[in-house]
Amino acid sequence: MNKFVVFLVISALIGSCREKNFTRVYRERTIIRNGVTVKGRISDDTLYNGRILFYKSDTLIASRDFINGVANGKHITYYANGKISKIVSEAEGKADGSTLRFSTAGVLTRDQNYFNGRLVGPQLYYDSAGKPWYFEFINLQNQTICQVDYSASKRPIVKGD
Repeated sequence: MNKFVVFLVISALIGSCREKNFTRVYRERTIIRNGVTVKGRISDDTLYNGRILFYKSDTLIASRDFINGVANGKHITYYANGKISKIVSEAEGKADGSTLRFSTAGVLTRDQNYFNGRLVGPQLYYDSAGKPWYFEFINLQNQTICQVDYSASKRPIVKGD
């Protein structure tokens, strides 16, 4: 009889440890975290879903797309003057795809590519007038395999294997 009771208690404990199926509820809300106002669909345990907006002193400083608490989509940051500072494509919380960086005047300064959080592929840098001045191609081993310096002369200087 005692063994049977112990067996029932252990079975009940093991059964209660299984992951429970529940649906996380996201509601439109505004919260403040570390002095930043966060607006969007936020769960009770502060996970984000959809486009979330971040403000500091009523100024938009970023917007970021989430799926069930994980960054997926566009992450855009802004300068205090309202111009875009950076646009990052993200997948599963990591930079994945194109990342564009801009000057405070709104001029494109870099067009970089990422794969699973790693800087790879074509990388293009621009001068203050928005003209290309340097290009490089980075492989998956983080090696630059081709470079083009547009600023060196009237004819670009190409280096590579």
